[in-house]
Amino acid sequence: MAARVASGAIGAAPLPQQARYARAFAARGWVASLALPAALRSAVVAVLDASADGTGAAIAAAVRALRGTASHQLDAGSRAELEKLASEAEKGA
Repeated sequence: MAARVASGAIGAAPLPQQARYARAFAARGWVASLALPAALRSAVVAVLDASADGTGAAIAAAVRALRGTASHQLDAGSRAELEKLASEAEKGA
């Protein structure tokens, strides 16, 4: 879910900043309702915050940190998708 929100902040036609803030705010509320380990919750929120007002580099760093934190819960395909998103954010794609 955090990756989906972050994907709206990059690419050829990123969402306007106001829409990114609204999406991140709503997602933060949803994440708060989940029973997640503190480290994982923090990593997810960091991605949401970076997607709201961060640069491509900030988004990439947050996504990679999430991938590392959640590596035991993610399969190889999911980790690869997160890396692809991080690479696209860095490139400004």
